[in-house]
Order: sequence, then C-alpha cells, then structure tokens
Amino acid sequence: NLENPWLLGMLAASLGFCMGCGQPLTMSIIYNRSPAGRAGEALGIRLTSNNVTHTGVPLVFGALGAAIGVSMVFWLIAVMLGAGAWYSASAKAPSSETTSSEKGNPHE
Repeated sequence: NLENPWLLGMLAASLGFCMGCGQPLTMSIIYNRSPAGRAGEALGIRLTSNNVTHTGVPLVFGALGAAIGVSMVFWLIAVMLGAGAWYSASAKAPSSETTSSEKGNPHE
C-alpha cells in the first residue's frame, strides 16, 4: 500500500541511494581517463555540460511539447533513447588484452 509513510520513506531512500551512485562513479571515470594534469579541466567540462543540459533540455522539450503536442515529445525521446542504445551496442568494446594494472594510472 503506497499510503504507508514508512514504505514511501524506504522507497525514497533507496531511490536516492541508487540514483546518487552515478555521480561519484562518473567523476572517478573522468578522473582516471583524463590526461595527467588535466583532471580538473575534464571535470569542469563535465559539470558545465551537465548544467547546460539541465537548463536546455526542459526548455527545448517544453517548446516542442507546445508546438507538436506532448505525445510526440515522448515518441521523440523514445527514438533518441533507442538510437543511443543502438549506438552503445554497436560501439567497439575496448580490448581486454591489457589488464588495468598494466595500463597504469596517468595521475600517479
């Protein structure tokens, strides 16, 4: 029953925990993959693009929703997600010939 405040609280906490795991993971990936001495620049670009996206996407899709209708916006988002999934699936995976210990950390 979703009227139970304890159940809603536990659901909200678990959702917050699961969604909150993404930021530290992406920050560490960006740090490890950036060139030596340029980690701050890479993280700044990430934060800038996130803030531009958080501002621009609602404006763009709100304008599209007003112009072409709300249902078409959902179809457009579905097509974009499908294209992203197809692109991710078709991208060549990095070879596993070298282990992470052989690659080394560029920041050491």
